[in-house]
Amino acid sequence: TFANPTNALGDQYNTVGMSHVASQLEDCDIINAGLVISGGGTGTPDGSTAHNVSATNGHRQGLFLSALFTDIQGTFTGNGTSDPFDHQIYASRGTTYCGMRVTCDQAGAVAYSGVKSSGVRKAWIEANVIGCKVGFDTGANLDDRETQDIVYENPVLNGCQFVGFYPGWCSRVSVRNPRAFGGLATCVVAVQGANASQFVNGFDLIGGSFSDLQGSIFLFHPSDVWSLAITHKNCTASKVAGSGAFFELSTANLAVLT
Repeated sequence: TFANPTNALGDQYNTVGMSHVASQLEDCDIINAGLVISGGGTGTPDGSTAHNVSATNGHRQGLFLSALFTDIQGTFTGNGTSDPFDHQIYASRGTTYCGMRVTCDQAGAVAYSGVKSSGVRKAWIEANVIGCKVGFDTGANLDDRETQDIVYENPVLNGCQFVGFYPGWCSRVSVRNPRAFGGLATCVVAVQGANASQFVNGFDLIGGSFSDLQGSIFLFHPSDVWSLAITHKNCTASKVAGSGAFFELSTANLAVLT
């Protein structure tokens, strides 16, 4: 167990770091701190595993990841803040070939998202997100690289506040058998605002089941004329009475969604 007596404040945060090749962390509890698997600008570690790990009450993130060939299995509880850069899990540029099986539980905190992927390439993610403003933020910061080739397998959204999936600058993202229970006041999928060089190019929502939605299934930015190849297949949904339409599309979006 790694336990700090108190959490950090402001832009500071406590961390447990893994920055070497083939690092392993197993059967570990991290309290008032986050786990960082990154070279910190001095290189990209590869071959790291974190199994049966829990991180609780980390001020900025429960896990920050920028590494090659990683496998993450664990529980992340009460980490992050409402700031768009603070998440339960933040996988950033440099993360390539990643496997992840995790639970992200807001537990009274106000984390922006359960799993944020910015510039990630080739990842398989199975996650249960409880609470949080956004379940899965899949895109890239403006100074990052495009996110590509992501599979979300059996993701669960349990009481997420606003949005389930938030794709931005990304290609070839597949969401398989997602489940959502309550919440989602805005929508299941909100396609972020785009431009001619940064847009969604391939996002599949397959076999979804969404219960007691407050918002719609899909919501597009009204000026997005660049995103393409966005599909939904074999999805079922029920909505709270009087909560509006299942799809919110402008004329510019009609050819995008199939």
